[in-house]
Amino acid sequence: MQAIALMSGMRWRHGMSPNQNCRSFIAAGRIALVAGLVAVGGSALLSAKTHLIEAATRRYDAVAAGVEPGDTVLIAAGVRGPLRIAGLRGDPRNTVVVRPAGALVINGGKDHYAIAFADCTDFHFTGLVDSANPSAGRLRIESGQNSVVVTGFSSGIELSHLEVADSGFAGIMIKQDPTDDPRTWRGAYVMRRVTVRDCVITHTQGEGLYLGNSFYATGHPAGAAGKRWAHVIEGVRVFRNHTYDTGCEGLQVGSATKDCEIVGNIIEKFGQRPFGPWQDNGLQIGEGTGGLVQDNVIRDGPGNGIVLLGLGDNRILGNLIERVGGRGINGYSRVGAISGDGYHIEGNVIRTPGGHGIALGAPELKAIVICGNRIIHPGQTPAIALLDGTKADVRDNRIE
Repeated sequence: MQAIALMSGMRWRHGMSPNQNCRSFIAAGRIALVAGLVAVGGSALLSAKTHLIEAATRRYDAVAAGVEPGDTVLIAAGVRGPLRIAGLRGDPRNTVVVRPAGALVINGGKDHYAIAFADCTDFHFTGLVDSANPSAGRLRIESGQNSVVVTGFSSGIELSHLEVADSGFAGIMIKQDPTDDPRTWRGAYVMRRVTVRDCVITHTQGEGLYLGNSFYATGHPAGAAGKRWAHVIEGVRVFRNHTYDTGCEGLQVGSATKDCEIVGNIIEKFGQRPFGPWQDNGLQIGEGTGGLVQDNVIRDGPGNGIVLLGLGDNRILGNLIERVGGRGINGYSRVGAISGDGYHIEGNVIRTPGGHGIALGAPELKAIVICGNRIIHPGQTPAIALLDGTKADVRDNRIE
């Protein structure tokens, strides 16, 4: 294939269409970005374009702007107010990348959001100005009722390297609540491939990260229609995030019925300003959520370290839970939320919980395993409590 070089003699020209700006350089501070060319079949060329969202833009229609799979959408550097982006259409092999053009602050004020993505598929929203040089600039997202929102009929979602603070409720909210529109109901819509990684979320009034609907088993209120059943999520990855000083749960995942992994997160100072009872836990594996919870650190909050309301196919492995006011791991069943055989709780270290180290009240589950855990100075005995007729294989645990 013949090599193709693009020269840096062009800058973004305001007033020109995205197609006219194709193959241009964009100046943002000292950062220049080039539109890439890909050879297909040895002859045809497909162009990956770069688009710019100006500071004054409040609503960005990606379809009208001509954004295509593989394109990059830049948000102008500086300080700006709320932004809503709709209609991004990537594909799994050619995601649309959305990122700042330079150091950027998005302040939602008293709006419903600081930044929202609606009806978007296969996109990656990253706070990195330059992935090869993470110190080149940063993105801070603050305030708004929920600072970062992904809603509508969205799938193929990746959020990474975001700094989120001072949210009126949740730092990051990803879900579409059911409405009177049948397209939003379970069975009609499945959200797929959701990744949240390497984000820092601090000082929220509600949850740090709120992913999926909380009412899988009991139904969600939906206005005049009464209760409706929320969509499920398949393919969840929540990796290496850090939440600190959250009003309610640091991290909450609900209705993630298939292929869910929550790994390597740090959850500190959770439940500092709960709006009601039982809203002050560290990590909530909500109704309808299965999968893996591994190598997370959960510390310093008034509630339970991990709350399990899941499907019953959950694996809770190698987590560190310390200085929590409630139970280290607290699990119980809810009618309509069980489809697996039992929890597997192994290799966790639970230090100085205010209540039991591990407490389970899930008699419907037939294959619970609790093994190889270390529980240090539990505030309530027994260190491992089986409630309501729950049965489990309990072995090789160390109580100190």
